[in-house]
Amino acid sequence: TGRVSSVVKESDLMPVVSTKDIRRGRYYLDYLSKKNAHNLHTGRISTASGYCVAVNKALRSNFKPDEIDRVITEMQQDCDLNIMALSDFYWLEGDERACYWVWGWLRMATYAELDYIYQPSSIRGTPIQHAQVLPMSTPSLYDHLNLNKNPSSTKERFNAIVVFFDLWHKDLWSRQCKLQELNKYWSDIDRVSKPFRWLDPDNEDQCRWAWEYMDKAGVHLFGIHPSNTSERYLAIYARYDLWVVSLETKKLFVLGIDKAWSQKKHRDGMVDKKSLNTYLKKEVKGRLDELAEHYDKKIHQMLEVVINEAYDRLKK
Repeated sequence: TGRVSSVVKESDLMPVVSTKDIRRGRYYLDYLSKKNAHNLHTGRISTASGYCVAVNKALRSNFKPDEIDRVITEMQQDCDLNIMALSDFYWLEGDERACYWVWGWLRMATYAELDYIYQPSSIRGTPIQHAQVLPMSTPSLYDHLNLNKNPSSTKERFNAIVVFFDLWHKDLWSRQCKLQELNKYWSDIDRVSKPFRWLDPDNEDQCRWAWEYMDKAGVHLFGIHPSNTSERYLAIYARYDLWVVSLETKKLFVLGIDKAWSQKKHRDGMVDKKSLNTYLKKEVKGRLDELAEHYDKKIHQMLEVVINEAYDRLKK
C-alpha cells in the first residue's frame, strides 16, 4: 500500500479569516479594497466561503506574516462597528411592494440624492421629486457597486438593498438615517389608497394589459423585464410608485386606467352577444323582473334561461 504524505506550506500556518456570514465576508474584502490592497478578486462571489478564500488570498499577498494578525483584528473590529444589523431592514421583509420601491429608488439614486435630507413638507407626497432638478448624467452609486441590475424576485431585491448599504462607504449613522428616511418616504406613499385594486397577481392577460397600458402612457421603469406574472404585477406598482410626477397626475392616471380596464372588460364580455331592442307589455315585464329577482339573475340572463328552456322543449 502506498503512503499518503502531506506538505505543510508556510502560508498554511498563517492566520486565516473564516466566517459563515456572507455579509461579513463581503465586508472584509471591501475593507481590504479601501486599504488599497492589490490583486483582489474582481469577479462575482456568491458564498461566504468564496469570500473567505478571496480575503485570505489578499491577506497573504499584501501583508507580511507578522502583520496579518493585526490586520484581521482591525478588519473584524471595523466590521463589528460599521455593519448594519439585519433587523434595520425588518420593514422590507414582509412588504414586497415596499421592497421593490426601495430597490428602485436606490437603483436610480445619484450621489447627490443619497446625501439629500428628506423634507416631507416640500415633497408633496412624492418622495423623489428632488430627482427632477438633478442632472441625469450624475453617476449612480448602485451601478458603481456593480449590483444586480435586474433582480427577478423579492428576495434578490432585498439582498441587493442589504448589499448596497453594506458597501456604501458612509458612516453607520448616515446609512441608518438614510434607511429610516426611506421608511418615512414609503409611509407617505403607502398612506395613499392602494391603486389598481382590480389587478389580479395571478392573471397574466390582465397584468400584461396593464403593463402595455403603462408603456403607452409613458410610465417606464429603467429597462425592467419581468420574468413572470407575479413579477409583472409587482413591477406595475413599482412603475407607479417610482413615477416622478405630482399626486394629481397620478390620480388622473389611476382614473384613466381604471376606466380603460372597465371598458375593456365590458367589451370582452360582449364578444359573443347581440343587442336586442324590443318592447314588452307592462305585465310581462313585471313577471320578468319578478323571475329575475327570484332566481338572482340579471334581466338578460333571465331572458336567456327562459328562451333556452323553451327551445329545449321544442327540440324534444
